Amino acid sequence: MKLLMHTCCAPCSVMCIETLKKENIEPILYWYNPNIHPFKEYKMRKNTLIKHAEDIGVKLILNDQYGLRKFIESIFPDFDNRCINRQTQKFQ
Repeated sequence: MKLLMHTCCAPCSVMCIETLKKENIEPILYWYNPNIHPFKEYKMRKNTLIKHAEDIGVKLILNDQYGLRKFIESIFPDFDNRCINRQTQKFQ
């Protein structure tokens, strides 16, 4: 049996992959993480996962679209003003 497994980083997936393999389930890793910030952290996690997947012989599907702005806009549409000083706002 195969299982598509969303993966945010290599360290988080190690135990899951080992457990699945022991149960004769073949994990296929899927990388899509537009919410990781800063970009340096995003790249570090992605590159570590790529290496780990190669080292243990597990297939990895990369959806390598950073997409932080789109992710935040889906949560808070006024992206450019998301960090305004809340103390200057008057609440009714």
